[in-house]
Amino acid sequence: MRSSRLIVLLSLVTIAPLGWAQKQVKTQAEQDGFAGPVKSVATIVEQSNVPWQQPNGPVLVMPVWCHDCTYSPEGYRTKSGTLAGGEFVGEDITLHRNANGRVTELIATDIAHGQLTRHTVIGPFGKTEESFYQDGKLQVQNTFRYDLDGHLTEEISTDATGEQVGRTLTTWTKDDWTDRTGWGKNQQVQMRETFDPAKDEQHFTSFDASGNVALNWTYAHGQVHQFWAAADDTQQYGAAFADFDDKANPIAFHCHNRVCEAAKIHYEYADAARRNPASAEWRDASGNLLYGVYYTYRFDANGNWSHRELSVWNANLGARTPYETDDRLISYW
Repeated sequence: MRSSRLIVLLSLVTIAPLGWAQKQVKTQAEQDGFAGPVKSVATIVEQSNVPWQQPNGPVLVMPVWCHDCTYSPEGYRTKSGTLAGGEFVGEDITLHRNANGRVTELIATDIAHGQLTRHTVIGPFGKTEESFYQDGKLQVQNTFRYDLDGHLTEEISTDATGEQVGRTLTTWTKDDWTDRTGWGKNQQVQMRETFDPAKDEQHFTSFDASGNVALNWTYAHGQVHQFWAAADDTQQYGAAFADFDDKANPIAFHCHNRVCEAAKIHYEYADAARRNPASAEWRDASGNLLYGVYYTYRFDANGNWSHRELSVWNANLGARTPYETDDRLISYW
């Protein structure tokens, strides 16, 4: 029995497996890849013009999650953004606390104009409401509900008029989800997936605008046992997915014409916490290397990198080629 880590990918989406390395991420600073009581970070990124791009799936070039940020002592972001053209582009974030000192609300405003951009309400298990604004006007509001064990059971999205534009309902056992259904506008069902932890078997079905089945597959014990699609479109939702059960060796699947091609990704790590990859290689099912990324670091006393260099490889390049150099100045509480 294992906890499902099969992630359905959207078109041209990459997923960072390091985000699954911890079952529960405690702080936003940890989500941004930091260890220790980080107070602020300022980052300089220098990229080459090397023509290198990986397919959608587990990410090989680990991004700088927060370029220029400040954090509260408990790890909430209080400023988030980056310098662009000599000006800071991003958000100031005000924390509201209850009588016990627990953060209950985040109010984000655009630094350039001071307009409200985001309002987040935080409950005991995570955010319960999150509203996004543009030019100070509400655009989208999301509502989140949890069960008594802290599992996310329902997410509802509404537009500026209050009309529901999306809903996801998830059923859980104590340890894992077993059923997930998603709806779009007009209560139109878009997808349903089920997972049987005892059998290690997952089923996925997507639906078109008329309610007809557009695609379905069955996955069990590390293999695709059945795939069907009404149209041979590799970009449609559900045609690409990744198995993160082994986080150091995820498998990416891209399906079309009733066949699913598998790619195997392998990560080596530069630290015991496995937050920073030393290398990431993407191979086809026969073991042939297709893409590679290689890292070197300089770490500080808290285990955060202050300098890193990335080189990339593919068959067109023919050799490991410098791709990016990053420097960070980090201060601590």
